[in-house]
Amino acid sequence: MSATKPAVPNPTNHSPPAHHPAPPVDAPSPWLRRPGENAKDYERFLAYRDLPPAVRSFEQAYHAWCAAQAELTGATPLTSRRPPPNWYKVAKEHDWRARALAWDDHRQEQRRIADEEEVELVRRKRRDIIGRQLDAIDDALARMDLPEMTAAELRRYLPDFFNALAKLLTASRAEMGEATEITKNQTQISGAITVTSDDMARAVRELQDAGFPVIPEPISS
Repeated sequence: MSATKPAVPNPTNHSPPAHHPAPPVDAPSPWLRRPGENAKDYERFLAYRDLPPAVRSFEQAYHAWCAAQAELTGATPLTSRRPPPNWYKVAKEHDWRARALAWDDHRQEQRRIADEEEVELVRRKRRDIIGRQLDAIDDALARMDLPEMTAAELRRYLPDFFNALAKLLTASRAEMGEATEITKNQTQISGAITVTSDDMARAVRELQDAGFPVIPEPISS
């Protein structure tokens, strides 16, 4: 019995390698001039495209285009109320309506992006203002010789600091999208209760040690 010859691969029977299609090339923006669209027809389309959507029509575009041509050439504007038949033919051939709607969508998206950028710019300015004010209060508290201050002095100065700090921290958290309720275990301190310098100094140290400190209620005067 003769030995069986190994099968020789036939290149023509092999499946071709997997083909990964190239990423699609972005189509040109539909409101730009098309291949085959002459300059005059494109100018007419622009007269149509640039009209406000609420009043956009072939007739209004025709009037606007005629007025622009008369201004350029010094000729008397045409008085016909309706465009000639070739206007409608060209408008249909080059999809004026669809291209103008695409232009409207594009402009709306541009305005949305511009609005978002403006909102973000204003938000950053507010955050910068809040940050500088918080730094100023922190610096002022750090320079105050709290252990040496009398109770009367503490009652005079610290409530304003605490109120300002609480408002700024609330504003800061609101800007960052965080919860604005930052008070906890609040205790009303009446004028009949004696608050020592050590009490206030310890409270301030606790505020400074915490990332977002617990803000006590302002001391009543």
